[in-house]
Amino acid sequence: MASKRVNKSSVWEHMDKVNNGKVQCRLCSKQLAYSGSSKTSLMHHLSMHPSVSDVKADQSTAQRVLSSFGFRMPRQCNDSRQEKITALPMKVIVGNMLPLSLVDSDKF
Repeated sequence: MASKRVNKSSVWEHMDKVNNGKVQCRLCSKQLAYSGSSKTSLMHHLSMHPSVSDVKADQSTAQRVLSSFGFRMPRQCNDSRQEKITALPMKVIVGNMLPLSLVDSDKF
């Protein structure tokens, strides 16, 4: 006897399957493509709704999937991290006596 697979993801609390491989968001009525097993794009859409907090548990799965393809989820940038991000390029510029206008370059 084959058992029917149950959708356990919290994504389905906010999405309804409609025809032609699409789902519809219950929060904003937007229709999204859905191919069957990957819920990454659905989780990403729900992350745009601040009222949805229970999807955050599923986002770790999304982060693993995206990172396997070389994509990184944005990280929080607190003051300490921001200072480090600014200090490292400045150290290279000053240490190599490069012009400060280097940071204006599109390539930078």
